Amino acid sequence: MILLNINFLLYAYNPHVPQHGAASSWWEAVMNGPELIGLPNEVSLGFIRIVTHSRLGPAAAIVTCLVKSDAPAGPVSADTVIEQSETAYDRGGNAILQTRRERFHDATGTGPLDSPGSAGILPAARRSYTASYQDPIGCGGNAILQTRRERFHDATGTGPLHGPTGTAGVSPAPSARRSYAAFYQDPIGCGGNAILQTRRERFHDATGTGPLHGPTGTTGVSPAPSARRSYAAFYQDPIGRSRYSINIGTNGGAAYERPDLPPAPSDTALVSETRYAADGQPGSEIGPDGTITQTTRDRLGQPLRSVEALGSPAQRVTRFRWHASGQMSHLILENPATGEQVTEWLFGTTLATSGVAR
Repeated sequence: MILLNINFLLYAYNPHVPQHGAASSWWEAVMNGPELIGLPNEVSLGFIRIVTHSRLGPAAAIVTCLVKSDAPAGPVSADTVIEQSETAYDRGGNAILQTRRERFHDATGTGPLDSPGSAGILPAARRSYTASYQDPIGCGGNAILQTRRERFHDATGTGPLHGPTGTAGVSPAPSARRSYAAFYQDPIGCGGNAILQTRRERFHDATGTGPLHGPTGTTGVSPAPSARRSYAAFYQDPIGRSRYSINIGTNGGAAYERPDLPPAPSDTALVSETRYAADGQPGSEIGPDGTITQTTRDRLGQPLRSVEALGSPAQRVTRFRWHASGQMSHLILENPATGEQVTEWLFGTTLATSGVAR
């Protein structure tokens, strides 16, 4: 039996250390060989403790390249790169900046891609960026704003892409379609939980260009395309578990501000609530109409008994049984009038009696 230590696992796992190549090759060979491998609890737990430490994240930056189809095998040469993506990380392992370079089809010169190119030396490329920011404790890794620019097919000029009209007073400046996505986190942000979802659907007869607004566009701004807005708000408990989901709908056409506390159920705020059992697992789901579904689970989180429409004349009870493989073996619907309705799944083989399998 071969017993492994923590250092070897770290070498095989981390592609940025000199020992990675030899360790990874050896690991693959022994895992496919006849020798038994021993992994003591102390080693596995120590490995997990180190690789998940917030101050021991991945490399400061990772670069990926797309090269020409006729590029030779082996290390990548800058002269063969047609697209390059570089992602920078902070000390916690969170991506903070992604830079993408796409070589122009008519670019000349050799060497690393540049934008719009260094005079007479480096090949020109289109650069695009995505920046991400974290909260003060840095464990969310949450993006807060994403901007996408798509160059118009008839755009002229070189340099960074601008908005649909280029840049006032700057010529040439290639024009582009800009689109935005904004993301917001709760005050601690660590769970990365969604707290508000806003959906905008452009009216079929809307006119104008630019970001979508409410059903009447934006007062005093013309043109501004109008859209149907709908909202959904979410609330978590102090340890990040989902507690309330509120479907606000269109909010009567007005902009919606998510309150700090979930609103009371009403005709305009459809509230769904999740309650948890003493063991921490979801125990009850309460729908907007007050209907309760109560579920009992085992320690693996698998449902054992579910009661729908609890306490009402339409109450329905379902029981579940599970195979040792983790798959469901019995689905039992209780019916006082007709008796239990049972669906059973059987697992295994029939090699001994099969006329086909050998």
